[in-house]
Amino acid sequence: MDKDREERYGAIAHMLHLNPDLRLPNLDKVLPLPPAVLPYWDGKKKSLIDGAKPVKAVSTDDVASRFHNLGTPVPQTPQAKYMPDWRVPQGVMREVPMPARELRSTGLLPAPATGIWHGSVDPGHPLAKVFNQWYRQSYVEEGQAFPDPRDRGLDISPKDIQWRWLDQANQSHPPDRKKITLLDFSPSLPAH
Repeated sequence: MDKDREERYGAIAHMLHLNPDLRLPNLDKVLPLPPAVLPYWDGKKKSLIDGAKPVKAVSTDDVASRFHNLGTPVPQTPQAKYMPDWRVPQGVMREVPMPARELRSTGLLPAPATGIWHGSVDPGHPLAKVFNQWYRQSYVEEGQAFPDPRDRGLDISPKDIQWRWLDQANQSHPPDRKKITLLDFSPSLPAH
């Protein structure tokens, strides 16, 4: 095993030893199986674990709606309206801003964008209580298939799953590195 993978496995094993209930649905994002290339990591255990934790996207409207009385909204300051999910201070989950664009997909189609996807089934589905969990997330690359719950012993068809994109919440680049795209301006040759 290479030294970089060994270091990451050790950090994750240490955190799971401290908190056996820790959910890491995005582990494949920070520690893909070999021979996949490891993504950049700053060497801090916290950033490695945070990258593998489930995320909860929060919009201002979602936050405000949590504090409505049964029928009448109570005006509050923006600071008073916001209260983190109880799992955030415990380090089990992290909150991220809602993506700028709404993106959803069924489990039958390939992922239309790379990022973290949250899956759920209709509340009337017989296995909704089992499947519709806050940690039911997966990092999926654009064009790849969404996870099939039948591979995990759940009798849920991929067509019954709605996936909601939570953006590139785990995307990290070294602070001194910028992402660039190279364009090919070479003339194309005519086909023979």
